[in-house]
Amino acid sequence: MTFTPEQEKGAAEVRALADETFRLYNVPRIPIIIGEHVQGTGGDYRGRSFTLSTKILTSPTRDKVVAHELAHYILGHDGFRLGTGPSSERQRQMELWELDANAKGVEILTRAKPMPEDLALSMFYDHMIGVHRAFVSNRTVIPFGHRPPCEEIADLLDRFPQHAPWTASLECAKTAPASRPTIASLSPSRDGSRSERFVWAYLATRSPSNGATLEKAEDFPFRTMEFDRSRHRWVVLILALRPAEIAPTIAVTWHDETGSERPMTQTTHSGAAPDATWRAHAVPMWMLRPYPGRWIVRVSLDDEPAGEHAFRILP
Repeated sequence: MTFTPEQEKGAAEVRALADETFRLYNVPRIPIIIGEHVQGTGGDYRGRSFTLSTKILTSPTRDKVVAHELAHYILGHDGFRLGTGPSSERQRQMELWELDANAKGVEILTRAKPMPEDLALSMFYDHMIGVHRAFVSNRTVIPFGHRPPCEEIADLLDRFPQHAPWTASLECAKTAPASRPTIASLSPSRDGSRSERFVWAYLATRSPSNGATLEKAEDFPFRTMEFDRSRHRWVVLILALRPAEIAPTIAVTWHDETGSERPMTQTTHSGAAPDATWRAHAVPMWMLRPYPGRWIVRVSLDDEPAGEHAFRILP
């Protein structure tokens, strides 16, 4: 199978995470097979081998899938141990295995990545809430051996009570509110910009469509000032610049409510049109979720301050 450069990079990072896990937990290495047709939600462990879907290699929650399946291996969850008892007993045992693998997977990310525990837990939540949304909209079914996604999420969050200050209000948490807040949709804007080179500079929940131009405002997403930590998957800074002979150097920094600059890994999409150029700086919600409150995004063009854009991550 031929991989794209981005997939090659993802595959190397997967193998590095697995190798570090094998070392830390002092277990023999097992094969990692990457292919198109994989059971589960992107990964599967059985018979002392681990298979991973190609599409997961570039997913923002790839490491969650890898850590969860490696956790099954570390915990000795081998299907052969289930025996041939009644289906209901095997179902119950597999459900417990899945719950334990979620919690162990968070530990693996914390140790082997290494990643702060709150971000590891947030990445697991991000993937699992996506599965929950697919389930409630009838786009997927509950595989044998799993509980409904919302129940699995509640169990995982309950195992990390030290993070209750930011997890207790998340959708599917045992103490979550019954309803989610309504988020206002606003027109594109350049509020907060200091540079006339910006036509628009604002925050949204997704990037513009490929080939979007300023002549077609409907190609650009609505502006969002408040973000729901359960509902929204991305916080995206959209910058639409006036054309210039030399493309500017754009620097973007993200600062939480305490004023701390967070080392965000950004995915940048670029588009160009005859009359304007846009850039979208996107940060996955799992990197922001543990830190609700007011955020500031600071932008500079060619090392000159060009604007500050505020938004809120709702509690």
